[in-house]
Amino acid sequence: MWALMKRWRWFAAGAVLGGIMLILIARLADGPQPYVDLVDQFPQATQARPSPDAFILTDVSIGGRTLKSIYVTQASRIVWEEQVPPHAWLDVSLGVREEAWARPGDGVLFLVGVSHGGEYDELVSLIVNPYGNPADRQWYPLLLDLSPYAGEQVEIIFNTRPGVEQSTPDNDLAVWGAPAIVTR
Repeated sequence: MWALMKRWRWFAAGAVLGGIMLILIARLADGPQPYVDLVDQFPQATQARPSPDAFILTDVSIGGRTLKSIYVTQASRIVWEEQVPPHAWLDVSLGVREEAWARPGDGVLFLVGVSHGGEYDELVSLIVNPYGNPADRQWYPLLLDLSPYAGEQVEIIFNTRPGVEQSTPDNDLAVWGAPAIVTR
């Protein structure tokens, strides 16, 4: 009888420990938690150039993966003013719409930066050219650390331009996929 009670206690302790481990694993598996969905916040952007009409908010599929997106067909700039929470990251995927993959073009230059206290920090500068480089026929997921700006009011800046110097905007069907500020 005494041995049976000891086994039951060990079983109960193991079950409690296992439950705690499952909760921790589930929280870690969830990944970043959304803080600000920048697609939803597009109407509150402080800049949308050349004009707000140049941007299309829609679901876009690239390489079989569909994301809630901001789509633009010309050189553009979007600026959001946001308070950065602790442990924040900027989560965004970059891509060029599939219909541009087989059309002549020289790609899109994507620029992501943060303006704070009169300074500008460029976080990403990337040319995506699916016509000239088949490896670019995908989403480019980015997770950019915003923790240096925690507690600050900053401008999150997204720019697109033609791919290289003296390039054309032909078939520059740029997409910002599921842009959001998330916390970890």
